[in-house]
Amino acid sequence: MEIGDDTLIAAHSVISSQSHDIDALAAGSLYRETAANARVVIGRNVWIASNVVIGPGVTVGDNAVIGAGSVVLKDVPPGTLVAGVPARAIRALQ
Repeated sequence: MEIGDDTLIAAHSVISSQSHDIDALAAGSLYRETAANARVVIGRNVWIASNVVIGPGVTVGDNAVIGAGSVVLKDVPPGTLVAGVPARAIRALQ
């Protein structure tokens, strides 16, 4: 995981670089080894509001804002406000 300078991460946010193999459940093996292990990169001057979840392999660009309660499963372009479940671009920031 990489977190850039001047980034703010609010309370109760989760940043995870690992996930479980959902096919393991169908095969009857809930405790199978982790399938996804992908680096998370958060740029400089990013604001991650409270209760945000950022999943494996996501890159958050510099100067981005992630709204409270969002679930981020795809990359966030630099200078973009995203929000929602799943997170979607709301608008470009100046």
